[in-house]
Amino acid sequence: MDDALDRELRALGRSLTGAIDDDAPAPATVATVVLDRLHAPEPTRTRPALARRIAVVAAAVLIALGLTPPVRAAVGEWLGIGAVAVRPGPSQPSAAPPPAATPGLSLDAAARLTGLTPVVPPVLGRPNGVEVSDDHRILSLTWGSGDETIRLDQFTDELAPVYLKTSMLGFTSFRLTVADHEAWWFSTAHDLVLLAPDGTERTQRIAGPTLVWLDDDVTFRLEGTGLAQAARIAESALGTG
Repeated sequence: MDDALDRELRALGRSLTGAIDDDAPAPATVATVVLDRLHAPEPTRTRPALARRIAVVAAAVLIALGLTPPVRAAVGEWLGIGAVAVRPGPSQPSAAPPPAATPGLSLDAAARLTGLTPVVPPVLGRPNGVEVSDDHRILSLTWGSGDETIRLDQFTDELAPVYLKTSMLGFTSFRLTVADHEAWWFSTAHDLVLLAPDGTERTQRIAGPTLVWLDDDVTFRLEGTGLAQAARIAESALGTG
């Protein structure tokens, strides 16, 4: 049922652009109404995973309608991308390179700790460092060192987001397709916040340009490259599944 809803909403978004006539309400008006409806309290609680999927599709529909920047920023308050949540926030200074994962942990050990199968993009080869977060929710791989560090975080959480990005959505990010998978590119520095299952926030650092994509139930977060290289790495990683 969720997949059917997803397909129907996406088809609606694609058809709306050509269906608007001179008598139709302005895109910003439509967007405001939709946002108000989404923020309105409901008598029953929507499942978190389904709510995030509806948010992603609704955002795509609204963007297809030609949102003005203020409305795009409002969309960012509730947009969810897999286990990553996004909300608008102030501009950030330049970010340092992503931290390198501590060497010494094997891929097999990381898999046992997290329950994830580590995805190693063939274009990057074997990572220099493998790391697992203290709560065993995030598996991180890094290549290179210093300013050349590339970091790939992998995580899955169906009940709550793992990372929160504070970023001016609509000004600093956009959606793209990589190997038939939806992805989001965050082109400027932004706060990277770790979210505990109870919703507690802990700011980790200012992150640099990042590509986020989904493959089945796993969310991938790649940092440390430009968009062209990030897309090649993501396509390589998706080819391993």
